[in-house]
Amino acid sequence: SYFYQTSKGKNSEKGEKLLRVPKSLVERLVQNYGELLKQADFVPYFRNGKIEGFKIRWISQSSPLHRLGFRKGDVILSVNGIPLKIPTTSLGFCKL
Repeated sequence: SYFYQTSKGKNSEKGEKLLRVPKSLVERLVQNYGELLKQADFVPYFRNGKIEGFKIRWISQSSPLHRLGFRKGDVILSVNGIPLKIPTTSLGFCKL
């Protein structure tokens, strides 16, 4: 499983949640990136001019990600405890 730390965009410290995503789903989405693009839209999220994570701009209610608890407006802050603030980690997230 992969663990995604998310929050609502304005106050990262408030409303944070940890979502578990089965490894098999992550692997399927990595192999078929086009499928992910049909299910959700992610944009970089900046705070004070620095990347903080990725904001979900849109997500299909029928997507497995939505069923797992991801919502429009959530900001994905880290994956498996690795913050997405670092440009190289953020690029890795883009491949997902």
